[in-house]
Amino acid sequence: MTIQLSFDKETEQYVRLMCTREGVTLEDYIVENMEWDNHPDCMKPEVLTKIPKRMCHDCEWSERCPDAKT
Repeated sequence: MTIQLSFDKETEQYVRLMCTREGVTLEDYIVENMEWDNHPDCMKPEVLTKIPKRMCHDCEWSERCPDAKT
């Protein structure tokens, strides 16, 4: 699989600097620092309404969940 990314000049310089400082390859730096879509299913953009009868307990996303009870 191939993923193509493009950076503006300023971001490219920053990423290269960080790779050098951390002693990692560009690929490793990107994998470690990329914001992966790891939200639970109930918080995916396509789920616009609360899931009926769903009870959430100690979810790590509770601070950002619009359905969380405080």
